[in-house]
Amino acid sequence: MYRLSAILLGLAQVSLAGGPIVLGYYPSWKRSKMDGVDFAKYTHINIAFGIPLQDGTFSFEDQWALPQILNQVHGGGAKALLSVGGWTGSNYFSDILKSDSTRNTMLTSMVDYVKANSLDGIDIDWEYPGRQGNTCNVYDAQNDTPNFLRFLQDLRGKFDASFGPGNKLITLAVRVQPFDMYSSPSSDVSAFAKVVDFANIMAYDINGPWMSDTGPNAPFNYEAGKGTPLSLVSAIDAWTGAGWPAKQLVAGLGFYGRSTVAQQDMSRDMKNQYQPQSHDVPLGDSEDAPWYDACARSTSASGTWQWKSLRGQGVLSSTNSAAAPWIRQWDGVTQTPWLFNPSSKIFLSYDDPESIRIKSDYAASRGLGGVMIWSVNMDHNSELVDAARSFGGKATNGTAVTPPPTATGNPTPTTIATSEGTRTKTSEPVQSSTAGSNGPQPSSQTSGGGISAGGKCDFVGYKCVDSGGHNAAFAICNHGKWLLRINSIYAFASMAMSLATSVFGGPVIMGYYPSWKRAQSANVDWSKYTHVNMAFGIPSSSGTFSFDGDWFLPALVTSMHSAGTKVLMSVGGWTGSNYFSNIMKDAGARSTMITSMVSYIKANNLDGIDIDWEYPGRLGDNCNVFDVVNDTPNYLAFLKDLRAALDAAFGSRQKLITLAVRVQPFEVNSVPLTDVSEFAKVVDYANLMQYDINGGWNNVTGPNAPLNFQQGEGLQVSFVSAINDWTAAGFPANQLTAGIGFYGRSTIALEDMTKDPKNQYQPQSQLVPLGDSEDAPWYDVCAGTTANSGVWQWKHLRDQGVLTSPGAAAAPWVRQWDDVSQTPWLFNPSTKQFISYDDPQSLQIKIDYAASKGLAGAMIWSVNMDYNNELLDVVRTFKTTSTATRKRSTDAKASMPLSSPPAPAATAVDM
Repeated sequence: MYRLSAILLGLAQVSLAGGPIVLGYYPSWKRSKMDGVDFAKYTHINIAFGIPLQDGTFSFEDQWALPQILNQVHGGGAKALLSVGGWTGSNYFSDILKSDSTRNTMLTSMVDYVKANSLDGIDIDWEYPGRQGNTCNVYDAQNDTPNFLRFLQDLRGKFDASFGPGNKLITLAVRVQPFDMYSSPSSDVSAFAKVVDFANIMAYDINGPWMSDTGPNAPFNYEAGKGTPLSLVSAIDAWTGAGWPAKQLVAGLGFYGRSTVAQQDMSRDMKNQYQPQSHDVPLGDSEDAPWYDACARSTSASGTWQWKSLRGQGVLSSTNSAAAPWIRQWDGVTQTPWLFNPSSKIFLSYDDPESIRIKSDYAASRGLGGVMIWSVNMDHNSELVDAARSFGGKATNGTAVTPPPTATGNPTPTTIATSEGTRTKTSEPVQSSTAGSNGPQPSSQTSGGGISAGGKCDFVGYKCVDSGGHNAAFAICNHGKWLLRINSIYAFASMAMSLATSVFGGPVIMGYYPSWKRAQSANVDWSKYTHVNMAFGIPSSSGTFSFDGDWFLPALVTSMHSAGTKVLMSVGGWTGSNYFSNIMKDAGARSTMITSMVSYIKANNLDGIDIDWEYPGRLGDNCNVFDVVNDTPNYLAFLKDLRAALDAAFGSRQKLITLAVRVQPFEVNSVPLTDVSEFAKVVDYANLMQYDINGGWNNVTGPNAPLNFQQGEGLQVSFVSAINDWTAAGFPANQLTAGIGFYGRSTIALEDMTKDPKNQYQPQSQLVPLGDSEDAPWYDVCAGTTANSGVWQWKHLRDQGVLTSPGAAAAPWVRQWDDVSQTPWLFNPSTKQFISYDDPQSLQIKIDYAASKGLAGAMIWSVNMDYNNELLDVVRTFKTTSTATRKRSTDAKASMPLSSPPAPAATAVDM
């Protein structure tokens, strides 16, 4: 079998009609930075990264954007692969490959993912077999490499069986030395090459701030006795010397450089790029920011400068000359340029068109298959990719390329920190729907937020036609001619749900009541709510649940019913979702939970059950069990059975079932469902948790609950995207409630934010300050950590001297308004505390937007947090779609998203 595969690989591995491979990595978290990329200049694109989980499955955090990415890639004629692993995604490879069960799960997951997404193959970036990479990684010096070979042989067999021999690619990202056995590079890797199409040599990140001296990031050749004795030349020698065919090797090129701080003035010895350096890494270009390495438990900048930033931020005045005060120097051994700034003592090693062309042409002269690039978003006007594509044996000066004399001495294995340390700055992996871009994308925008005559704007549910423009405040067209996409299949089910809710006369105003805040909820006017969900009933492993407020529940239910409010028990929550997965998959426990819910409703005269499972098919709290394959279908089966049990016990549709849900639809195999309509048939409402989107878990400050996210800043999640994702997946808008947080979150900025008051995304400390007077350090048993929440309830922003009125801050606090997220934020220059929150102004915008989209109403976390009903009264202005288009204030210009993003990170305040 492998002999046939090897023959076919020779035919299929390049598939470029004789041309070289030009492979680029596409970091999905940089998708907003791809505007200038010409994908026609690439033959292959590896989309980074699928992150392996302990059970052998993997998740891709930007699944929702994959169709758009594939359109870009395939539209340019390039092959598209998913790259699995990466610097921070290699933690579990060793354990996965040594277990038959998890290895088979990974094999199946890869085949299924390639099939489901019409990919051309899989790239595996295990950093590294048999040696330590990231500090969190497990590795086995003896068994990793043979286990990897066996896995790749099995993967080739699976691919050939599923797609035909040689029809799908397997590529690897590899170190500059062959795979290790017993901590030494293997002398024979030819068996790998028989089942792999090509190996991409990561010939960069060879020197950097982890060294004692400055040195070249990606040397063509190393200088004996200086820096790390590794280079592009030595890498090619090592891999071909170990039996890997040159034509199946791809030379790795970095479209970026690294900066460090020298300890002395290097301009005094500009022929020597190896000089003592500090271990304090400076900030790199404008996209660099301090990031927290959870494994190393340290925070630092990367010092990375992308080529486009060197060209666009005043460092280089042309491709080969520096702007003052920078001084450019060329190193004849490493065949790379470097820069020095005498004022700041910053040293910067990088590649430019000249050095890239030398490497590309040398790779061609050695018979390599082509070049690999990290990463496609880093180029400037294709200057580097055009040089990489030369691959023809000629240098920039027209002379034949010959490498400098190979340095003497035996290179020793060296652990190299990779550039992926700089390319994984996102929060926990979060997927979104495949609905794509549903926000208005005007081709000719006017200063007023609309589009010029003749322009068009589209968003989910409606298509604007003719001229008239886009009203950004309401995400509608400024004319009356519409094309409606009506999901008629759900019309009858939606009508039934409306009848079941008994709220024809007005919107749903649903509030959560935390039982542990009973004293703080004593003065709430229940008549202002249509529904209250009591939080929380905590499930046990057997399927029963307990509520710590049983002793006061009867009197409270009577009080709420007297005010005309429906009362539900909310089961689950952030720390109460540990057992849902196991309960749902066990017939006995599932039946017990259904019986317990029916009995509890009956015993306490409740109006229904709310389920807050955080989250089906993905990890929430660290203690949770979850099943990426079965949780969601098991949940649907449970809800159908619960609906039947409630109808049988109380009469058809007499009791409510509501759900608290993430900003994206439920997942199967780490991919959000594109059709959740079956859930909507048995559920009355889904309450969107559109808050806790940015916070102390991020590297930068940002909005807790943005109406819209800002491209490339903070988590790419918003109020708008949540509505888009759920409705696009078939959940009727009139069964959704918009989640509103009556609180904000505080963090500590690393710099004075008043110097850039229009930018609420600035570097922050990982230490979360105490929030309001009710905040206190709490111990997370599952995470094993103690921390503050940093939460400021609205009532305490108003009564603890932070806000003098709903729209004005008390000194020294400074209030700002962000036009993209449509939220206010506060900064205290004395303490450097940042607070993002919602106020009456921001809530009015959200409420009006939700009404304009036809939502049923609003959900509030939580009822105890308001101040004199200032926020609740705004929420209660929720109008039906026909009356929701009243004119807003001039600063209420809701910018719709160009993409539809991930889910909120849940924390102690979450439901």
